[in-house]
Amino acid sequence: MERYCTRVQRESWRALWDAALFDLPSAARLPRPPMLVLGAGRDALVPPEMARLCAQTLRAPYETFPAMGHSMMLDAGWEQVADRIIGWLAGTDAARAAG
Repeated sequence: MERYCTRVQRESWRALWDAALFDLPSAARLPRPPMLVLGAGRDALVPPEMARLCAQTLRAPYETFPAMGHSMMLDAGWEQVADRIIGWLAGTDAARAAG
């Protein structure tokens, strides 16, 4: 964790405002590219219920990694998350080619 903390920069104010639901675009007007929403069961910043709601709003599949925290890409077992994303992308690409 110490190794990564030295690389962290200050949070973007714009990102914070957008994450706080200010000036967000209407989900109904967004284009609908293929999407996958992943949540972390031990995420204190974006609880799984919020990630699930995001997936419902975007009409996207949702999956939870129960033993992981917010920074899944830095957590133990990150390979499982990467493998899931790779598998989803491979399935999405195959679906696009068939359609």
